[in-house]
Amino acid sequence: MLLRTKLLIILLLLFPVHGAWAKELNLKCENKDGRMDIIIDLKKKTMTNAHGLSFSNIRITSGLFSGEVPQFLIDQVNRENIAAGGTYQIETQTFKIYRDNGSFERITKGLGSLKTETIYGNCEQTSSKKKF
Repeated sequence: MLLRTKLLIILLLLFPVHGAWAKELNLKCENKDGRMDIIIDLKKKTMTNAHGLSFSNIRITSGLFSGEVPQFLIDQVNRENIAAGGTYQIETQTFKIYRDNGSFERITKGLGSLKTETIYGNCEQTSSKKKF
């Protein structure tokens, strides 16, 4: 029991609680489709991209950041896809970033009976040397 306590103290000293001192996190997330910069304000509980576009339905917990692309942007992408002769329509697109390891998911749910696609990637913090 004493050994476990010592090990736990050592781990806490080497790996402090992620994001405990940060108010704003700047993340660089990459997957097979490219890169996206995401800014998370822990105090205001907001999540935006580098262009200032705010995500909706934000969820910030000790293990997860998540948010959805706003509906007006999804509608715009769907209109552009139809104009270009495409048939795939997006219902929702959710971004999830797992704080323990920086893994990233972009979940795109197709409209109606269309398939759901999940793309995986990784994020790293660019605003400071502290892990998130």
